[in-house]
Amino acid sequence: MKALDQPSDWNLLLVADSSDCPERVLRFLAGAVSACGGWVLSRTIQGEECAEIDFEFPRANCVEMYSILVAAGMALSQEAHLQLTGLCQCTMYLLETRAQEIVRLQLTVFTHSDTAWASEEADTASREAA
Repeated sequence: MKALDQPSDWNLLLVADSSDCPERVLRFLAGAVSACGGWVLSRTIQGEECAEIDFEFPRANCVEMYSILVAAGMALSQEAHLQLTGLCQCTMYLLETRAQEIVRLQLTVFTHSDTAWASEEADTASREAA
């Protein structure tokens, strides 16, 4: 366990769902991260339904980063919410001494396009009608 006076490593691995296409998710998140004082290290699309973005930001900006993920329509997993809430609450108490620590966030977003949802709903409706 680290002493309180030593910097901590914040390397968060988060998972979320989105109803948007992977390209649009990454484009929006990259712009929002930059606008909130962060920097994108990498962004990739894995197939048609998965996007990954890796970025860093000063710990003092954790509430803004959490907010942009929610505002972007990310349906964060329960574990992702717990990690981000823990970071934000801890930062609130240590802001004077730890504000400039760097947080690394690796987010995997599983996307579901509206057309895929509509197709699934149509298939379900046709099965129920039969």
